[in-house]
Amino acid sequence: MRHARLPIVVVDNVQDVQRPCVRFDPVPGLRDALKHLLDLGHRKLLWVGPRDARPTSRESTVYALAFEFGLTGSTCRIEMPVGARIGTSQTHDLVEAAVADVLRQPGRDWTALVAYSDLFAVGALRAVGRAGWRVPEDL
Repeated sequence: MRHARLPIVVVDNVQDVQRPCVRFDPVPGLRDALKHLLDLGHRKLLWVGPRDARPTSRESTVYALAFEFGLTGSTCRIEMPVGARIGTSQTHDLVEAAVADVLRQPGRDWTALVAYSDLFAVGALRAVGRAGWRVPEDL
């Protein structure tokens, strides 16, 4: 593509590419979301995100903000198969199955769910709905 002389802008680049890059700052939105959950009375959260050798920067941000607000919680990390891409319908299915497993466990003490992305939220909401729970009435 470099030789095609086409203008290229990379969105949310995580590697050092010698191209212009546009990134977004998730902190203000995450702060607003967690503050909203706190204002609704939630104190314990379930984080739903991809499993990695180390927490993603988004997960770390959620933890830091939750700590700032005095929130605690649990995690549901989804194992993404080698070669799987976050952002496909496969993501919905993997998240739905993982959250369904969490919902079957006894002793749930979290009252709200925070998802890594919209696609993770869709899978989580499918699991919650199939379990007979209503949002926002039950979760």
